[in-house]
Formats: sequence, structure tokens, C-alpha cells
Amino acid sequence: MTQRTTRIEIDEDFLTCTVCWERYKNAKILPCLHSFCAQCVVGFVEKDAEYIKCPVCRQKCPVPDGGLEQLKPSFFLNNILAMAETKQKGEGTQVCDSCQERKPDNRCVECALDICSICSNAHKKIPATRNHKLLSFAEYEEAKTISPSLVQPAVHCSKHVGSELKFYCSTCKVGVCVECTIIDHRAPEHQHLDIAVVAKKYREELEIKIAELKLTEKEMHDSKINVEEASKLASERYLEEQRIIKQHTQEVIERVSSTLREEEGELLDGLKAKHCIVRGNIKKELGRLQTALEVSTKTRKFVENLLRFGNMSQMMSLRSETSNTMDSLVALDSNSPESIMAIPHFIPRDVTVEGHLGAIGIPMLPSQLHLDVSKLPAVVRIGQEVSVTIETKKYDPDKDIGCTSMMVAELEEPSGEINKLDISVCKSRDKHSRTFTVKMVPKDEGNHRLTVKIKNLHIKGSPNAIDVMPSWKAVHEMGDLPLDMSWWSSMKQGLFGGSSTNDNPPK
Repeated sequence: MTQRTTRIEIDEDFLTCTVCWERYKNAKILPCLHSFCAQCVVGFVEKDAEYIKCPVCRQKCPVPDGGLEQLKPSFFLNNILAMAETKQKGEGTQVCDSCQERKPDNRCVECALDICSICSNAHKKIPATRNHKLLSFAEYEEAKTISPSLVQPAVHCSKHVGSELKFYCSTCKVGVCVECTIIDHRAPEHQHLDIAVVAKKYREELEIKIAELKLTEKEMHDSKINVEEASKLASERYLEEQRIIKQHTQEVIERVSSTLREEEGELLDGLKAKHCIVRGNIKKELGRLQTALEVSTKTRKFVENLLRFGNMSQMMSLRSETSNTMDSLVALDSNSPESIMAIPHFIPRDVTVEGHLGAIGIPMLPSQLHLDVSKLPAVVRIGQEVSVTIETKKYDPDKDIGCTSMMVAELEEPSGEINKLDISVCKSRDKHSRTFTVKMVPKDEGNHRLTVKIKNLHIKGSPNAIDVMPSWKAVHEMGDLPLDMSWWSSMKQGLFGGSSTNDNPPK
């Protein structure tokens, strides 16, 4: 019969300390199940510290009462290391690990030593090693083939040297030896169970948890892929949003510049028109003053000459004309009206556009929006205006950057035609809720598909199927009521005593 062989395939990373990056030396295990060399633990834990902070997961655990030396040794890792080192030596060593003379025939599982037959006999007689498991190389290889755990050495009590842990104290949740059950873990205060039975049951629990962890890991892996895609999308979106901001800014600048230039033209035209009116008024006033001044001057000079060169009869003969003319000239308004000084002035105003260009925010997620079709009528007919609502969840008004503009509602007709629907904002019950309304008027009979998306992602409840009936179909023709007119016969008997000639039901 061909001897079966096995390989101990262990990832080297599994045997490497993540602090010193060498193979474990006297590995110690923390409650978080991360292991480190005993000396490395001393190195990364501060002196007189009350807690140990795991370098891998940052989880804290209290320092044991007896100090770092009392940390649990990682029996499993230390034994795996011993097996790995034996594997590196080849299929058994060339000389006995005990006497260093003869060729080894057996292996002591507990001591992890290859020894010859003579040393094996002595091994069985020494009290400290008489209970060790000795296997021939063939038995050892066969056991490794079945399960590597079969060739793992037994774990001995840390308090009672040489005593194997054969029981499990369910009260203290630790493995105990026979002496422990008598001294430190006495019944009935402590309950003892066969460690093999407990380990078998715990193995089954661990296998179930491993299966659950694999599912969790798959979900995490899928989520990690989604997050990586989101990261890529965020980078792409960042560049796209930069482009949009720059393009929008340029469009606003051009639009504002155009508007300002138009307003500038209007102001200049207005100034010119008002200036023409003012100039006309000034010219008119100048003409009036000039005429009045010339008349006054000529009249004054005439009267002065009359007084100087005329005689009394001449002066008195012109008394009436002279007095009337001079009185009318003296009564003339020699001052210009105040309105003549109303010269048009330009009053500059600050043009404030701060905050009007846009805002940076995070749009609502599809999971925060829900398409509610519960209020749709039982029967939707062609040409009938119906509406559905979109409810929000965890609405934050401070982060609202125009949810309506980012949502797209569409109604797909049976023909495949897609109509874009308007979305309006309803009056909110409070500042932490917001409701939107989508109105539609189906044009064709058949199944319609209503979709509402935000940022091209369906919100909850979308898509939704809406069956539309012709406006002329009776309810019973659509299957809502059976075509049974016996109700009319019963009503006729009650109303007309069975004697009515109207045998047809009302339409």
C-alpha cells in the first residue's frame, strides 16, 4: 500500500509578527486574536500602562494583573511554527534529537522532537513525558493527512506543570486540569465538562460563524468594490462639477455683462433724453430773460432821455404809457425758476452677485426619497389627471441645494413613448420634511411605467406600473364587478312591487 503524504501549506504571513516582521518567537495572543512576539509586546506597550493597544486593529485590552508576562501564549501559533520548522528540515531529521547518535523512528507530538526507538522507550518511562503522544513517522504522516490538528501537542496547565487540560470550567470559561478541579475550580461552585465534548460543540459553532463571516466578507468585498467605484465616480464628478462651475460662471458673466450693457444703453438714452429737456428749458429761459432784459434796457434809456431832454408837456403827455410800461417791467420775474437747476445726475448702485452664482452641497440620496402611489385611484382612465407624491426622509433644509432640479420623473406609455413629467414642491408640514408632487395625464390604454430618478438612480418605489383603462369602459367590463344583474331584479321587486314595466337596469 502506498503511503499517503501531506503538505503543511501555511502562508508565511500567518507565521510573521507584524511588529518585527520576523517569524514569531514565543507568540502571545491578545483578546482581539492578533498575535505578537512576547518581546515585541513589551516594546510597543508603554511602561506602567493599564491598557494594551493592538497595533493592528487599535482595540484596547487591559494589562493582566501579573504584567505582560501573564498574557496568554498562542499555543496554536507556536506549535504551527514548530511543525513548519520540522517541514523545512525534510522528512524527518538524520539523527535523533535526544541522543544525537541514532536515526530517529518516532516523533513526540508534545515535544516536537524526532527520536530513535531507544530514546522513545526512555521517553515513555520518564514521569514528565510518559503521557506524551509518540507516533511512528508513518503514523505521524497519516495523522497529518487526516487532519493537522491530530498532531498538535496537548495544552498543559500553566499552574500545575505536566498536567494536561482535560476539562473545561464552564463557570470560569477556561480549560482546567484534574488538579484544578480539586483546588481552584471545585464543584459544585464550578461546573466541569469534558474538554473534548465542549471543543467538538465549539468547533461546530465556529464552523457556522466562519460560514457567516465568509458571507460578511463577501458583502464587505462587494461594498469595497462599490466604494472604489464611488471613489472613481467622485473623482470624475469632481472634474465634471469643476467644468460645470466654470461654464456656469462664464455663462452668468456673459449674461450679466449683456444685461449690464443693455442697462448702460438704457441709462445713457435716458440721460440724453432728460438732458435734451433740460437744455430746452434752459434755452427757453435764456430767451425769456434776454428779451426782458432788452425791453427793460430800452425802456429805461428812453425814460432817462425823456427826463434829460424832454420838457414838461412832453413828459406828461407820455405819462400813462411810461408808467404802465415801467410798472409791467418792474413786475417781471427777474429770477429763473428753481427747476431750471434740476440737472440729471447718475446715482451708482452696487451690483451684488455674491451667493447668486450657486451653492455647493450634497444632493439627497435615493434612499431618502420614496415614491408613494397609495393615493392613486383604483381605476386610472385615459385623459384623467392623477398625481403621486414623493416623500422625503431625514430632510435637512440647510443642505437643500435644489432637490427638485435634480429629480427626473418620466411616464413611459405602452407605445414606448416617454413623457417627462413636472415635479412641484408641496407645502411642508415642518422644516424637516418635504413633499413633492408628480402630475400626469395618461394618453393611451395599457400598462404605463412611472420612474423617478435622482442623479440617474431610482428612488424607493421606482419604477412603478400603472394600468390605464379607456374612459368609456364600464367598471364590470374591467373585471372589478361580475356581470350579474340580479341586484336590479331584487331592487325592482322592492321599489315597484314587481309590477314595473321597466325591466332594464338604469344606465
